Amino acid sequence: MGEIQAIIFDMDGVLIDSEPINLKVETENLDALGFPIPKEISRTFIGASKKAVQAKIQGVYPEIDLEKLQTEMDNRKKQVTIEYATIVFPELVESLQYLKNKGIPMAVASSTYHDKVKVILKEADLIHYFDVIIGGDCVENSKPDPEIFLKTATELHVSPKNCLVVEDSHNGVKAASRAGMYIVGKNDDRFDQDISCADEFFDTYDEFLKSMKNKFE
Repeated sequence: MGEIQAIIFDMDGVLIDSEPINLKVETENLDALGFPIPKEISRTFIGASKKAVQAKIQGVYPEIDLEKLQTEMDNRKKQVTIEYATIVFPELVESLQYLKNKGIPMAVASSTYHDKVKVILKEADLIHYFDVIIGGDCVENSKPDPEIFLKTATELHVSPKNCLVVEDSHNGVKAASRAGMYIVGKNDDRFDQDISCADEFFDTYDEFLKSMKNKFE
């Protein structure tokens, strides 16, 4: 591990406990529209961009009109209200404040579209901790491609080898690994995600904070 000069966080499942909600809404809407997705495929939606999810759906239903489907899905999602401030992970804010006090640059690299990421972070009262925010629509290739992490490192003006990434999904961990970054995997036994190639792991942000203090003190 090189000297850690910046930390990059995924958002869904890392900063906010949104993965159960997102997956439930996505699969229930697909069921209602007549396009049920097998569980072994729907679980790969976690950590994937909208474009990647569309490709997976089309793999099951090759003749599907993706533009029409996305419009219907977006209209249904507008009916769902999520109070993001209530699903911020416990002890996360203490960890972010510690890192900010230490002067560690921080970024968010999420498969969610950039404008939506900013809205969510504002509503969760987290946006002021981050120097750079990159969304899935800011890159051509989604996780597990490393592009989003390499772009984030460039925006942070830090070498990839000096970045630490916090991820919870198989796609995210693979992307960070391919970018040559140090990976801290957030365990979550609800989603059957293989994050075994991470360099270290944590279950709670209390554990994460202790790890950060060991690195920066």
